[in-house]
Amino acid sequence: MSSIIHQSNDLQRLVAVTRRRLRRNAVVTGLMIAVAAALGWLVAAALVDLLAPLPVSLRLVGAVGLCAIAAVTVLAGVLWPAVQPLKLNRVAYRIERTVPKMHNRLITVLDLRSRPVAEAEDPFVEKLIEQTRARLANYQTRDVANPKSLRLSTLSAMAVLLAAVALVMTLGEPMTVALMRIVQPTAPIAPVSYAKVIALSGDMRVLEGETAWVRGAVEHGHVGRMYCRLRPLDGRWTSYPMKGDVRAGFTFPINEVTQSYEYEIRAARTWTARHRITVVRRPVVEEVAAAVRLPDYMALPRPRPVKDLAEQISAPMGSSVELSVKIRGDAVRGEIELYKPQMVQVWDYDEKEQVWFDDDFPADARITGKPRWVSDRQYSGTRAHRFDWSGKPYAFVTRQHKFEIQPDEALFMYVWLDPDEPPQKLTLTVTAEGEKHALVWGEPAAASQWRAGELPEPGQWVRLEVPLWRLPRKLGDGKAAPNPPPVAQRLAQSKAAVPALAVAVEQAKAALVKAEAAAKPARVQRGKLLKIIAQSTQTVEAAKKKLAQADGAAVKAIAEHAAATAQRD
Repeated sequence: MSSIIHQSNDLQRLVAVTRRRLRRNAVVTGLMIAVAAALGWLVAAALVDLLAPLPVSLRLVGAVGLCAIAAVTVLAGVLWPAVQPLKLNRVAYRIERTVPKMHNRLITVLDLRSRPVAEAEDPFVEKLIEQTRARLANYQTRDVANPKSLRLSTLSAMAVLLAAVALVMTLGEPMTVALMRIVQPTAPIAPVSYAKVIALSGDMRVLEGETAWVRGAVEHGHVGRMYCRLRPLDGRWTSYPMKGDVRAGFTFPINEVTQSYEYEIRAARTWTARHRITVVRRPVVEEVAAAVRLPDYMALPRPRPVKDLAEQISAPMGSSVELSVKIRGDAVRGEIELYKPQMVQVWDYDEKEQVWFDDDFPADARITGKPRWVSDRQYSGTRAHRFDWSGKPYAFVTRQHKFEIQPDEALFMYVWLDPDEPPQKLTLTVTAEGEKHALVWGEPAAASQWRAGELPEPGQWVRLEVPLWRLPRKLGDGKAAPNPPPVAQRLAQSKAAVPALAVAVEQAKAALVKAEAAAKPARVQRGKLLKIIAQSTQTVEAAKKKLAQADGAAVKAIAEHAAATAQRD
């Protein structure tokens, strides 16, 4: 038995080599077919999308077809040939079909190698092996493992690959975009169009309550309209027309942003990539503290805190002021605004302000109408209230937070008028002791209202103030109280005198400049006179000194004469 195996080893190796060559050819051929089929399908679908942009449903069909073709060809042409059992007898049978007059000799030799054989049969087996070897003398593995199919499949895959590369190089970005749209059918990839739009605004970070401006432009081509497709992060998409043109660009404002958004810009059957608008909660200054660090020569290194609400900080020269701020929210940076020093005239009168409400109505307020709170344009605090979109009036009534005003006090409020849509009049109605007082700024008031003054300038915060003594005793008679309280009267007179005094000061300054110019020629003469006066003063002082000496000598002589007269007597 061992001699048979030893003599037929070369025949078994020949069959094994042929089997390996068959398996390799089958796997490589299947791989090339898979590449050619999948790539050809992808290129064909991309060309269709390039000519007529496909909707998501048809792109899904293209992507599913691509996956199916790739899966079938890889499974049937690559994986199965690589793992399928390929017995030597089957390979030997295929070899015998290519060699004439074999008559199953090779298969018989392989069969005898696997069975025990009697010694008497050894001469027969040796002769069988020699005949089989002789007939296989001109056999080559390519006779069975023909590489023709391998070459054809490889050429097909290379041709499809070269065609795809040529299309990408020739068409450039449009072909690349079409391929990506097929590979990612549900991704928001814009189709190829004759125009290209871009989002100039990109991703944005906007303070809460501020306006976010979406800006778009046309990189090439021409579009007549442009739309902003917008949605909250957890909402639905909505399209809004944008204002502008191709030259100036297109814009769309998102007023008073309170939440984050996603947006894309669409025009000419194409769109931009999606961008995000992130709302940043507005930082709130909760506390401001100041401390004075004294100069080094005072040997007091510990900072001296400043009292809260201090309007003025006084310290020795060379000191430094340290400010610390407590902020609620995400603050990126902070600024301290320093004003230039200047001299101002301040009238010394006692005036204290009492704030009724700010940032919110009183806690027990019963509100009528629909006021709207905004945080993008406040005078103080963090919010301001304004009319809603309907423009209807609103009011509130409180019982626990009543506001008391003394006869010599005034009622004031700060207002900001819209410069784009300025109102014709502004009405404030106050109810006191069951009686309504309607104060009007602007158009002439009706019989039941009282005209408080003209409308302020729009676009800025202005303080409107009405002294209580100026209000009519009975609403509707149109007459103010004839005798205001003394304090209020003096305060009003002082305020009224400020403009006149300012004019007088300016006139006095002009007169002083004129007088100095006129007195310039006399300054030289004045210097000469001062010199003469100084010399004369020195002469007078010397004469006074000599006169004093003479007076002393005379007094002494008189005394001596009196003493001599007394001795004679």
